[in-house]
Amino acid sequence: HANFHLDIDDWQRIDDAGKARTFAFLRRAFDGPAAGRIMFGTDFPVFTRPVSTADYVASLVNDGARLGFPLSDRELAMLFS
Repeated sequence: HANFHLDIDDWQRIDDAGKARTFAFLRRAFDGPAAGRIMFGTDFPVFTRPVSTADYVASLVNDGARLGFPLSDRELAMLFS
């Protein structure tokens, strides 16, 4: 759908099984026609950040790879731009 956007906020508080589901969904989106429609969202500064930005990105990189869903530098740039 032309108006589809994927919002992936607040996942860092969930367990590995939940993260794996999130990464699987994100991988599916990056590998399909939604690749240019993925949007990072946050509630900061309304809510206090549970982790620093650096730790959040490290979790995307490290947990993603550990759980079998590595993200490339290009994909990370697309997500955060």
